[in-house]
Amino acid sequence: MIDTFNWLLIEWLNPIVAWFYPFCDWILLWTAKLGGIGGIVLIGVLTGLGVNIFQKFCSDQRLLGKCKADLDKLKVVIKEAKKAGDQDRVTRAMNVSKRVSSKSVWASIKPALWTVPPVVVIAMWAGSRLGFEPVKPNQEVHLIACFENEARGHAALIAPEGVEVVDAPVSPIEKYADNEKEKKEREEQQARATAANNSRGIFSLWKPWTWFNPQPLPERGMEAHWTVRATRPGIHQLVFRYPTEGGFATERIEFPVTEGPGRPPEAFNLLVFDTPTLDHMQTLQFCIPESMPVAWWNLWFTWMGLYCLVAIACGVGSRYLLRVN
Repeated sequence: MIDTFNWLLIEWLNPIVAWFYPFCDWILLWTAKLGGIGGIVLIGVLTGLGVNIFQKFCSDQRLLGKCKADLDKLKVVIKEAKKAGDQDRVTRAMNVSKRVSSKSVWASIKPALWTVPPVVVIAMWAGSRLGFEPVKPNQEVHLIACFENEARGHAALIAPEGVEVVDAPVSPIEKYADNEKEKKEREEQQARATAANNSRGIFSLWKPWTWFNPQPLPERGMEAHWTVRATRPGIHQLVFRYPTEGGFATERIEFPVTEGPGRPPEAFNLLVFDTPTLDHMQTLQFCIPESMPVAWWNLWFTWMGLYCLVAIACGVGSRYLLRVN
C-alpha cells in the first residue's frame, strides 16, 4: 500500500502539481516575507476562506437553503409522528427526508469537488516554499543523493559559477552506514514502534493519539554525498552525472539562494520511483532546516499540521460568517 502511494506520488502527482508551482510563486510567494509560520497561517486562512467563497457563489444556494428548511420541517413532523405513535407517517416522512438529503448532498458536493485540485496544489506548494528555511549566501548545505540498490561507481556534481563544492565534487555511490548516534536512534525508534504495536488493539481505536504510532526507521540504501556553498544569491542549477547500465545519466536540480525571505530549495526532489535496471538516482535531498519545530500546536506534523488546523478552523468559521448553505 505504501509503495503504491509512493509510486503515485513520485510518478504522477508530484510532476503534475509541480507544473503549477511557477504560477503559485507569482501570486503567493510574497507570503514568504511573513516567515514560515506566518506564511503557512495566511495560506491556511486563504484556503478556508476561498473554498467557502467558491461554494457560496458556485453552488445553488437557493436550492440548498430550501432543502435545509424542508429537512428542519421534516424533523418536527417525524418527532410529532413518533410521539403520536403514527408509524406510517414516520415512514413516509423519513423517506421524503432521505430524498431531500440526497439532493442536498449532491448539490453541495458538485461544486466542492472543483476545489479539491486547487487545494492539493496550494498545500503541496506551501510545504515546498514555506515548510523550509531559505538558503543564504555562504551557508553550507549538505546534499544527499539516494540511488536504487543496483547503482555502483561514482557520481559527479558539476557546480555552476557562484557555487562552490566544499568537499570533493565526485562522490562514491555506496551503502550508507549509520554512525553510533544514528544507530542508537534507530534502535530506540525500533523499541518504541515494537511497544506501540504490541499495545495496539481494537480498543485503542477510540484514542486518536495512538492512530499514528511510531514506525521503525527504514534502513538507508545506496547514497552519494556533497556539501555546497553559494557565494552569491540567485537560482543556480546543479548538474549531477552518474553511471548506469545504459551509459551516463544526468539530472539538473535548481538551487535557489536568497539574501532575505524567499524561496528555499526543493528539500526533497523526487526523480523516479524505480527503473528496469535499478541503478538510477531516486531522490536528491537538501539538508535544510524546517521553518517550524515539531510541536503540539501543529499536531506534530510541522507545516502540514498547522496548515490543516488553520484551514479547517477558518473554513468552519467563514462558512457561518458568509452564511453558506
